[in-house]
Amino acid sequence: MMAASIPSARHRDSELDQIGRKHGTDKSSHNHDYLRFYERFLSDRRLEKLKILEIGVFSGASLKVWEEYFTNSDVVGADIMVEKLKYGTERTTIEIIDQSNVDDLVRLAVKHGPFDVIIEDGSHIWGHQILTLQTLFPYLRRGGIYIVEDLETNYGVHVASYRGNARVSCVEYLKQWLDLCVAEQFIDLAGIQDPFLRSYGRSASHLTFTKHCCLIEKRQHLNDTSFFYRNMLAPMGDDHGSLLHISAHAGNVGDILGDGCIVCDEADHAQNIQGFSVIATGADNALLTYRARLSDGTWTDYADPGQFTGTTGQGQDLTGFQFRFDPAFAAQYIIRLAGAFRGTPTLVETAADEPCVPSSGLGALYGMQISITRRGSGPLRQAAC
Repeated sequence: MMAASIPSARHRDSELDQIGRKHGTDKSSHNHDYLRFYERFLSDRRLEKLKILEIGVFSGASLKVWEEYFTNSDVVGADIMVEKLKYGTERTTIEIIDQSNVDDLVRLAVKHGPFDVIIEDGSHIWGHQILTLQTLFPYLRRGGIYIVEDLETNYGVHVASYRGNARVSCVEYLKQWLDLCVAEQFIDLAGIQDPFLRSYGRSASHLTFTKHCCLIEKRQHLNDTSFFYRNMLAPMGDDHGSLLHISAHAGNVGDILGDGCIVCDEADHAQNIQGFSVIATGADNALLTYRARLSDGTWTDYADPGQFTGTTGQGQDLTGFQFRFDPAFAAQYIIRLAGAFRGTPTLVETAADEPCVPSSGLGALYGMQISITRRGSGPLRQAAC
């Protein structure tokens, strides 16, 4: 078992478990006894407005538990059986999907995500457990919780019924992820064959195993990317509480966050930017939109601050980006953008609203930076990946 520090909680007198026993869910201490364990990780967030997804509706009992415990949250229940629609309520939406169909899972995630909590309690077939994890984990918010339940089906008398066509059990797959978490700096992600683990192997703050289940918490601050820092434009200045943050997804690295200047390894062509989002901590969120040029030369639609553009886990490198600023804001600031592209020996620098792309070809993007300087002063805010 490997875990980060676990918040303290009363073992016997668990409010979440009491609610579970009242509604008759098998997650309570009357059966699997998951809820007392979960409360250690969820109690501090119970009054927040969360988006909770549960795969597998069964009798609808656990959906009632989530509604009652998380009084300000919205719940999505997904099941393959149409008759489960009857369990929908004002705060609980039921979606009919096939857990073994990646298209169904993606449509579900795009429609309702990103999620703060995902509970996988579906078919328990090993391949379905792994596919659901691979597909939905990217739609889990930073700091979010992903839970795989009923892992006892990976053992003993259950193997014949739940193995399916899987080459490894879900527990064995999670152990591979655990290796990447425990021995982080000693395992080269470039040598990992599995594309999900290669992309997200650094994205878990911890994997915690207990009886019959595994709880995974997504890193709040993403990867420690100090080895990516390299300033491309002007020196960093005082951001006055209005710094732009770029969160990017890089090949063979996973998710990285840039408060300052982040550039992927110049020598490693496997480390390229495949998607990004931008957030301003001040009021500037309403003043910009952005888009990305994909590996085939096509452009995505413009995204609003906080929205991700590009791809994750698909190995598709970006070949350009463009930012669009409110004219009144742009009139007050000098806005410079820079991109570093494979095959282009010098930085590509552009002004606001101009596309940042290499002069020729579709060289992969491995570094990007925005510098915003108030006219007549030093650097005000900038961010880079």
